Amino acid sequence: MALVATFQYAGVYLGMLVFALIGGLITRYAGLTTAAVAFTLAYAVLMPLNALRRRPIAQTKTRSA
Repeated sequence: MALVATFQYAGVYLGMLVFALIGGLITRYAGLTTAAVAFTLAYAVLMPLNALRRRPIAQTKTRSA
């Protein structure tokens, strides 16, 4: 279980580094407003798609004795 948590934390930190780099590059070459709009649009598009992709776990019916 600790190994799973380690990889989850590593993934989060890697994502933070990648998006900080991308945000820094966008800000440097296109401006802060453009970076904010780009990340806002990415969030507005990807989060609903992620929510639609999730499917509820099938619940099994159990018999009461």
